[in-house]
Amino acid sequence: MKDIAIALVALTISVGLLWAGLVPDKPKVFAFPNFWAWALLSLSLGLLVQALARRAVRGVGARDAAAVTDSLTQLAPLLVIGFGYFMLFPVLGFYASALLAFALVSMFYDSLGVAARPLLHGAVSLVFTLILYLIFGVLLGVQVPGGWLF
Repeated sequence: MKDIAIALVALTISVGLLWAGLVPDKPKVFAFPNFWAWALLSLSLGLLVQALARRAVRGVGARDAAAVTDSLTQLAPLLVIGFGYFMLFPVLGFYASALLAFALVSMFYDSLGVAARPLLHGAVSLVFTLILYLIFGVLLGVQVPGGWLF
């Protein structure tokens, strides 16, 4: 059941990305993101088919329901961080909100706990944000949305 939940979340995200990329007036501008949205859609459909086939073979049990509940509990902080990221994105800008989101995700999903090694989480988040800048800002020359920070 955990596989099906993950596949459905990925499917929902890919459909949302496709809708966002196909709605604008200039679809040629969104060719690169649409390519990745179609790739995500096809992979998530494949994952869904694989999960459904696996479920049909082994059956459904009470353990699967507990696994789904556990998965959703582990997924909840990521959903809250993602929602906050999208809310702060227009205000902070791409790089600042990505830095904050990376730091929060790495802190919440660290095996040692939230308070352990905050400087390491900050450094890793800074490196990821720098990699984003090098890929999109320097290598691809993509103009990313800015906020009042940068």
